[in-house]
Amino acid sequence: MGWGRQGDVIYLPQMRTQIVAARTVAEAIVEMALSQEPEGAQPAEIAGPREEYLPDLAQMVAAKRGENVKIEAVSNPADPDDALNSNGGLLPGPQATLAGPTFADWLNAN
Repeated sequence: MGWGRQGDVIYLPQMRTQIVAARTVAEAIVEMALSQEPEGAQPAEIAGPREEYLPDLAQMVAAKRGENVKIEAVSNPADPDDALNSNGGLLPGPQATLAGPTFADWLNAN
């Protein structure tokens, strides 16, 4: 949010994401390391429980911090990841393990 801030407006990419808590990832790695499953039997991709929109997540963070800012979703055709950000190309694949709290639940707990 800091990188895209200009005064009271924060400019963020129109990005679809499936954000996952670091703790959830760490727990999954430990579980995989201790598993008796043969190597490669477990999915290598983990993602949060649902698709989210980055500007919406930023608005929740700003509200939690008590910041009175406007979050503006923008596209940047010069950015090679622009299409991936907006069309869901960065979302997890169908074999991904979905885990953890939603972003809202995580934010409310912290």
